[in-house]
Amino acid sequence: MLKLLRRVTDIRHNIRGGKITFRKDQFFRHLWKSADVSAAVPTVFLDEKPVTFCPPPCQLGEACRGNSADEYSIETSGGRTVRLEWHDGCTGAFTPEWLRVNCHCENCKQPHSGQRILEVDRVLSSNTSVHRCDKDDVHTNLIVEWDHPNHKGFIPNQLLWEHCLHSDRSTVGLRGGPIQRFDWSEYMRSTDRLYDAMRAIERDGMVILTDSGRDKPSLERSIERIGPVMPTIYGRTFDVVAMDSPPINIAYTTAHIDVHMDLVYYESPPGLQFFLCARFDQQVVGGETLLLDFIDVAESFREARPEAFEVLRKSPTTFQKIHSARDRPVWMRYSRSIFETNRNGQLVRATWSPPFEGPLAAGPGTENYYPAYRELTSFLRRYPRLRTFRINEGDCLVINNRRMAHGRRGFYTNGGVRHFVGGYCGIDEFANSLNLLTAQFGDGMPTKRVFNGNQT
Repeated sequence: MLKLLRRVTDIRHNIRGGKITFRKDQFFRHLWKSADVSAAVPTVFLDEKPVTFCPPPCQLGEACRGNSADEYSIETSGGRTVRLEWHDGCTGAFTPEWLRVNCHCENCKQPHSGQRILEVDRVLSSNTSVHRCDKDDVHTNLIVEWDHPNHKGFIPNQLLWEHCLHSDRSTVGLRGGPIQRFDWSEYMRSTDRLYDAMRAIERDGMVILTDSGRDKPSLERSIERIGPVMPTIYGRTFDVVAMDSPPINIAYTTAHIDVHMDLVYYESPPGLQFFLCARFDQQVVGGETLLLDFIDVAESFREARPEAFEVLRKSPTTFQKIHSARDRPVWMRYSRSIFETNRNGQLVRATWSPPFEGPLAAGPGTENYYPAYRELTSFLRRYPRLRTFRINEGDCLVINNRRMAHGRRGFYTNGGVRHFVGGYCGIDEFANSLNLLTAQFGDGMPTKRVFNGNQT
């Protein structure tokens, strides 16, 4: 108890402008909502980044969305369904089994690690039902009592809210305007601006960091602001510049490159791709960057050519990198469908990389593949929303490689140099950092829109 009171005292000393900054999520929200310390139940622990919540009564009005998950009504139906409706319009219908498996009491979930410790076959039966459910005294958890077998526990409101139906989180604004630009020094210095940039990447699939330096250390710092640099067969970072010696990649020439996604022959291809323009001499003719929102393409293609879309959704395409004439030989092959959807029919991944396609695996049901593929390539050639632009020296283009297909126009050096430095960050690292910042600055709803195949 003394240790707990010392923590409360420490929190009160951290009040800044109507907010409280601390490191443990729901645990301390309970303390501020009720003087009854026994009502505080530890739930989810975040990492060492502080998370900010508003102390009640909240003086920030609409600017604060921290309590959205706690305002809902409850309706039960014969012990078999618990229906919740939040004030923001979100609705959810939860079965007794779902609620039981997600119980957060200390017998079902270890408080400090957050890991589930219950055994599903021991806590569920063929007639498990909900006997009673209600909010706790401080309205931060749903208290549930089950029959068959008997158990009493709780589920945090935030967890329930995250897993209900949010109509505004299921799609992305696919046809935005100009690429949003962020000053690199602000991106590096301000957590607010970092969050804004990451939300822009989530929403638009791309941003530009201006005045980002011109060397690999600057690039690595830009990447590590979000997550670790992802090493690949090209190293931690790589130079994209025309070479006199035989290249190991067409990017190391002056040739035109059609839009594609990188390293799709990996089981988990890179998530974010960073292109830092180290040098782009004025005498260089051509070399403009090409960008295409392939998720936008996929949705438009599904609407225009639904039969062909279905063929490419059901037929795995072979992607490969087989190249022995290099210092470190590569033999990689992976099969995935060009379009992937979840059980609700929502697009969760789209993959496009013709330069790295291998032979289609022969077998029944493949006779319609190439006619559908030809329809898609023809559709792409007529697609009107291809972005073409020249990147300024010192600027860094950041794209979601799971969404944006990139390429370039061929160019003539005319005695000049076109030199880019590239690197990657994993899609899981991006989503992790964005989720943590959303808990701090946003509505707390985990991102579902990075197009990495997540089925939710």
